[in-house]
Amino acid sequence: MRLFFESSLVRYAAEHATDEQIDRLAKALEINSQSLDDNTLFIRSDLDFHRVLAEIPGNPIFMAIHVALLDWLIAARPAVADQELYEHNNVSYQQHIAIVDAIRQRDPEEADRALQEHLNSVSATWHAFSKSKKLRK
Repeated sequence: MRLFFESSLVRYAAEHATDEQIDRLAKALEINSQSLDDNTLFIRSDLDFHRVLAEIPGNPIFMAIHVALLDWLIAARPAVADQELYEHNNVSYQQHIAIVDAIRQRDPEEADRALQEHLNSVSATWHAFSKSKKLRK
């Protein structure tokens, strides 16, 4: 569901985002980069980055879907030691850069590809964290 929803958002952003909206994405990305070593701040900046994407179409229904998806994802996220998250944070940040670059280049195909790579990577990482936690019990 998230992949389908956010894929539509990045495609729309690549085709229709204003310069001001792209600047807001870049600002969210900057905050993302400044919080790589603080997991609590990184998670907040990650959520903000995806929120800015959801705001670009200006559709309140999209924001409601975004909030519902994120509430579910936060609740489902496994508890992970901070040290294990640092590498994941950097990978996510690099993937966010690729998404913003594609949007700046007005390339919906590349924006979608970058987003899919990001969400698939995040899903695999959280699955691995969840699996390793179960093995340790």
